[in-house]
Amino acid sequence: MTFDRRSLLTLPLAAGLALPAFARSGAQLAAGQPRATEMPMWPPAERFALWPGIPPGAPNPLPIPQPRMPRYPDGYRDFQMRGVVRPEVGVFRPARPDGRAVLIVPGGGYSITSLRNEGIDVARVLNGFGITAFVLSYRLPGEG
Repeated sequence: MTFDRRSLLTLPLAAGLALPAFARSGAQLAAGQPRATEMPMWPPAERFALWPGIPPGAPNPLPIPQPRMPRYPDGYRDFQMRGVVRPEVGVFRPARPDGRAVLIVPGGGYSITSLRNEGIDVARVLNGFGITAFVLSYRLPGEG
């Protein structure tokens, strides 16, 4: 099989679209990891703030944190966030790290940040492959 430049550029896109589907199905959970419905929500035990104190450019008054946990018809509970005051990075380490790491920036259509579906679940799947994952919790454009 040969690859041209266009094919190689689509690989990260395909991987990015496939990982949330695997994470949501639970098909790739490593042995001993909790099922998606039992996993702890945000914030993870290991995390660090991007800035000490209030970040630069923060609006006055600060946004009000608005976490939500909608339930989908299949019973899956997402964890979505709005009103992030202090952006931070959650660290998800695998049981047997292999030295690789990735930064996950969960999306949400500029209205929410889907931390579980597009962040925590993806991190857990990558942990099963020995990859350390860092999940970014960030302010939305309308929040300063």
